[in-house]
Amino acid sequence: MRRQGSFLLWALMASVLVCATGCNQGTISTDGGALTEENKALKARVAELEADLAQYQTNRHSTETAQHGQGNTPMVAVTDLDGDVPHADKIKDLVALDVFELPDGKFEPYRNVTRAEFVKDLYQAYNAFVKYGGKGEAILYAPNADPFFSDLPKDHDGYKYAQALANAGISVGYPDGTFKPDQPITREEMIGIKVGVDRGPKNPTKYFYIDNFSDHKQVDKNFTGYVNSGDYLIEQTFGKVKSLKPKATLLHYEEAAALWTFGNPNNPKQTASDVRHMKEKAASGKSS
Repeated sequence: MRRQGSFLLWALMASVLVCATGCNQGTISTDGGALTEENKALKARVAELEADLAQYQTNRHSTETAQHGQGNTPMVAVTDLDGDVPHADKIKDLVALDVFELPDGKFEPYRNVTRAEFVKDLYQAYNAFVKYGGKGEAILYAPNADPFFSDLPKDHDGYKYAQALANAGISVGYPDGTFKPDQPITREEMIGIKVGVDRGPKNPTKYFYIDNFSDHKQVDKNFTGYVNSGDYLIEQTFGKVKSLKPKATLLHYEEAAALWTFGNPNNPKQTASDVRHMKEKAASGKSS
């Protein structure tokens, strides 16, 4: 569309120029003054078109810069990561991979994350790792699949992401067939979904990591297997904690820490820092 607009503008300028320089050459005019005024008007119109073209090119450059960024610069400069925001570097890595939508440049690290937001960010992060990191297969949208969740309408922002993950065999909903998209996601729910993406559920009777937490009895039975096999994720996200607080809502900076890697000890992990470096190398035309 931009190219078409530029072409039409150039074409209009060309027609005016041709007319200004040649339209009157084959015409006998008895009014030299009128001819002079006509040429002046045509030249003024050419000047207007040249100014319009210059403005058009400036606007196009600004738009493309806003959409794609320049070189290795992230598309959005995050403005609220000053001070002691935990995992600030991890957040910046994920922003550089276009995982989060931050139209105003604010990440809001301490706000809650909804379930719909989490599956969207997980989808974006995982596929960015596949695209730039070169491992695994992308999770695809499933537009033709029947709805998996009774309370998630098709016009909801999280619909296509929840559908994609569910269609890929990842458990993201509740046993009753609901998804509760606008409800804040809890720590145990995040662990269940993320570990499911990384390596799937494990037999809860085979691992005893969960017993390390003083509040392990508060973990829902649907998530005990994931918590038992999610030690790497828990420490990466929350640190070496004695209390898991499984029902606590996940904060935005904690989500970033959880999404900063994909894989597990048995399936070598990649970090968002590594993948960001690969993306920047590719963008600059250098081989890794």
